[in-house]
Amino acid sequence: MGNWFRSYLKFTDGALPVLTQKTVSAELAWHFISRRSFGIGAGTVLGGTFSDHDISLFLKYGPVVSFRYSRILMTEYFPIPFIVAGVSGSFSWTAAEETHAGRNSFFASDVRLSVTSGYTFWNRLQVYLSPKVFGGPVIRVTDSNRVRGSDRYFFQAGMGMTVILPGEIMIFVNGSPLGEQVLGGGLSKVF
Repeated sequence: MGNWFRSYLKFTDGALPVLTQKTVSAELAWHFISRRSFGIGAGTVLGGTFSDHDISLFLKYGPVVSFRYSRILMTEYFPIPFIVAGVSGSFSWTAAEETHAGRNSFFASDVRLSVTSGYTFWNRLQVYLSPKVFGGPVIRVTDSNRVRGSDRYFFQAGMGMTVILPGEIMIFVNGSPLGEQVLGGGLSKVF
């Protein structure tokens, strides 16, 4: 899966930067008869920017790891939608270009709670809403100087769509126009 996001941050030194980032990752998930699932993922940051007023740092690369746990609360039975609750966490480190202040890097982690609800049409098309709330620190490191920050908005107004193809292959797109802004998509296969 691939993702692009824009997050509005605040730091303890008073800075109010905007962080944009592109990532690509893969996830392996286990689904249990108990209607629970657990997934682990890994990937990389492909680039982005860290902008504060007239200063922009270009982000280079870095690892991303994640985990996810979810439980089906309600199975779809029209007019009742499917409802899934989940918790996820992620950790990332990103290198950035060097400036007159020295080398720059960023470490971020967060925990997210979500509720996803939607419908399946014609056994092939799922549409859903998936709002999320989250929190976690962002740390900017310039040589040996560390500044702690966090998001200004701790939510995503998530929504998405999945097309279910023959052979248990699914193509999905999702996004959030409010709060942390996200646009992503990917491909999954059920074994």
